[in-house]
Amino acid sequence: MNVSHMREVLVLAEQLNFTTAAAALYVSQPTLTRHVNSIEEELGAQLFKRTNHVVELTRSGVVAVKAFEKILESYDTLLADVAALDEEEESDLRLGMVYYGTTAYYGYPLLEEFAKKYPNVRVSTITAQTVPIYKHLHNGAIDAALTITSDDYGNDIKRINVATIPLYAFMQTDHPLAKHTSISAEELSQQRLVLNSIPVGKQHHILGLFDLHGLAPKDIVYLNHIDELLPALARTGGIFIGSMLLTAIPQQHHAFVKIDADDFTIDVALVYQKDNPNPNIARLAACIPDIRKPAM
Repeated sequence: MNVSHMREVLVLAEQLNFTTAAAALYVSQPTLTRHVNSIEEELGAQLFKRTNHVVELTRSGVVAVKAFEKILESYDTLLADVAALDEEEESDLRLGMVYYGTTAYYGYPLLEEFAKKYPNVRVSTITAQTVPIYKHLHNGAIDAALTITSDDYGNDIKRINVATIPLYAFMQTDHPLAKHTSISAEELSQQRLVLNSIPVGKQHHILGLFDLHGLAPKDIVYLNHIDELLPALARTGGIFIGSMLLTAIPQQHHAFVKIDADDFTIDVALVYQKDNPNPNIARLAACIPDIRKPAM
């Protein structure tokens, strides 16, 4: 059972409101709902009674909340005890980070917080796009990665959510939709889209979002490298779907339009191989609550 999801259940049990609980956790409401549903399916019991206006704990929910509180208390104590054993020992951590805004907005603050708590750990970093980061993670070149990710990293990968951020439609200012205040998923599906390439065999996160709406984009241009984005937008007149973390797009020459669909989001997450024994991964993960920020 996912420890992060247990924590989310406790926040929801306190707030008894999916909207306020999601805001407190810096995740979207659909993401929170999906995580709660996952735990309910695993337990085989409904934890919350939902109506149009009220969220209430069921009897099973009351029992689960008490159990989760004990489990998380023991888990946090274990993390602290294990970290304390090696606190004075020198060790290493190899971290990959997706460059541009992800590194600046989340990566550097996380490393700064980690360095305060564990000054004897030598941290080496590499920055790259998501595809090379994915490869480095699987071939053991790095211990963990802070990256933009979907749920499709593989069963051997553990992920800890840092933030859920909305996606926007980016286009040149002369695009017919550039003056719109928002764009629907259906409107986007009729446009030429410019998308990042992905590892072979993986489901593209953006296409998966369209699929949730029963849509399939009509025309797609794939990038080999994110640095090709600006020329591709100019050449194709297309639309790129991404987050505001993508600081490579100069705002004075491009329009950023909100997508009118609450589930058009993507996660910033810390990911690592489940069988990686490096204790510094857990230490780094423990610093995440200290650097969480509101969605952009």
